[in-house]
Amino acid sequence: MLLIDFDLITLIMDATDYANLVHKNAKEISAKELERWEASMELLEIKKLEMDIQSTLVLEARAGLDEAIEQLVEEERLKEAEIADNDHQIQEVEKRISNVVAEFNETQGSIKAKHANLQSAQSKIDSESEALIIKKNEIDDFLSVAEQKSSKLMELAEAEKKVAVAARNFKEAGWIASEAKESEGLILLKEKEAAKAGYKKLRLISAAARAERS
Repeated sequence: MLLIDFDLITLIMDATDYANLVHKNAKEISAKELERWEASMELLEIKKLEMDIQSTLVLEARAGLDEAIEQLVEEERLKEAEIADNDHQIQEVEKRISNVVAEFNETQGSIKAKHANLQSAQSKIDSESEALIIKKNEIDDFLSVAEQKSSKLMELAEAEKKVAVAARNFKEAGWIASEAKESEGLILLKEKEAAKAGYKKLRLISAAARAERS
């Protein structure tokens, strides 16, 4: 009987240790995942800042180019007015204006393409941000489930401990009473059977816990 009590205590300690191990592992996994999430968020913020800077530079370059083109065209038109009496010079001016306009159109097309690329990159960053938010929610859910599981295992271990103590006390009382009453001996027999059933149940729980840890 003392061996059974020692085994019951060992099994209860194993169940408690396993509950603590589950909770510890869950917190470690969640902490690592949270660190990765925070690092990803920092990288994402840096990317957003870079995109904003590039977008501002593109817009400023475009505005400066527009102003320069307008000034150049105006200058060329003034020159055209000054040399209106020279057809050859007028043709040269028109050719220069045409070249400037062509260059402007080419540059504007390049700016539009770069702006489209920036928009695409921004969309990708937004998608990554949403994915990181979902990942953070998954980490929180995992930690919550692990804590609930650990709490239930602790409650089970405590309940089994109380059952073991109650069984031991009841058996001791039965041994004393069996000397006087045969009926109490029958009660003791039933209690022994219940204790054996509880012992088998704890052995199964301990075996499952050890198998999962291995």
